Amino acid sequence: FVGGVDEHGAQQDFIEELKGQEFAQRDPIMRSHLIQTMKLVARQVDVPDGDELVSFYSLERDRFMRPAQYEVRHLYFSTEKRGAAAHKDAEEAFNSLGQEPDAHAAPTGDRFNAGSYFSMRLADRIRGALGEEIGAALESAPLNEWIGPLESPYGWHLVRVEDTVPAHAPQLAVISSEVLHTYLRMRGDERLARTLRSLRLRYGVEVEEL
Repeated sequence: FVGGVDEHGAQQDFIEELKGQEFAQRDPIMRSHLIQTMKLVARQVDVPDGDELVSFYSLERDRFMRPAQYEVRHLYFSTEKRGAAAHKDAEEAFNSLGQEPDAHAAPTGDRFNAGSYFSMRLADRIRGALGEEIGAALESAPLNEWIGPLESPYGWHLVRVEDTVPAHAPQLAVISSEVLHTYLRMRGDERLARTLRSLRLRYGVEVEEL
């Protein structure tokens, strides 16, 4: 299935439509080309006016949601370097910094290959760098406060979320091209499905299971 359309069934439907055209039956390349052309024609829809696009966007807004982004700083305590003491060292560092308002005045941890600062990253990107526990903690983390220690595959971390951009649906004017493309694709698929239903009624096509 592509875009909700059974492509195998669609091919059989269009072959039935072409059976009366002997040249298409003799030339499989021509037949394939004509089938693809018929699909393109069947998917054609009118470009919506402004009001229709606004209505579509209102109904399908969830499709265009942008996930939250986070600006994150962390202190890293390596289990490879510190062994079992890494967690204790992280706890002591947390207690020593308290809720120090100046993140740059925090104690120094170990060097982390991906860096100690992530500027406006998706939670999945941070999760990929720092691990599942830290990625899951971002949504509920208080702004500009240290939390932890939190464990990663590499050790223990103190984490500070310094800024966020909440999940949101952009204004239509910002993503109008994306919304228009989605509208044309969805309406085109719907029109193709109606065409296929009509062909199946006309020719009594039975689609074989692959």
